[in-house]
Amino acid sequence: MKLFALVLTLAVLAGSQASLLSDEPTPRLEQVREAFWEYMAKAEKIKELIHKSELGREINSRVSHSLLAAYSYGTEVQKQLPAVAQELVAKLSKDTDLLVQKVSGDLRELNQKVQPSIAELQKSVEELQAGLAPYAEGLLEQLHSQLGPYAQDLQGRLGSL
Repeated sequence: MKLFALVLTLAVLAGSQASLLSDEPTPRLEQVREAFWEYMAKAEKIKELIHKSELGREINSRVSHSLLAAYSYGTEVQKQLPAVAQELVAKLSKDTDLLVQKVSGDLRELNQKVQPSIAELQKSVEELQAGLAPYAEGLLEQLHSQLGPYAQDLQGRLGSL
């Protein structure tokens, strides 16, 4: 979710900067709309890059391998269950411990690989938020100025009831 917010913010910022460089004046609402769609396109590209990246392939590979191992173990257990119930319980306990250790190690390794990217993304999000704040304030002021008369009229009507 944070990645999505970051990508959305990046797209809005990139779109607003691109429109500032053009010769024609563009309304703020148009700038926001263009930035949103640019963001969506960039988010899709980032999603594809993550799926194609080495880390994405590695995660998919490990998950597939773990599922295959679990399936194989399950079929083996079903075959031996009637004959050796007590041995099965002992082996299940041992294999569960080994699996927990392996998954914990894999998760720690994955966490170490992802931490630099997370820090970079957080920095980018902060920069985007700082860059978008003036635009958001401008849009709020514009909305307030455009909707203010309607709100006052509505308040007047409600007050007279």
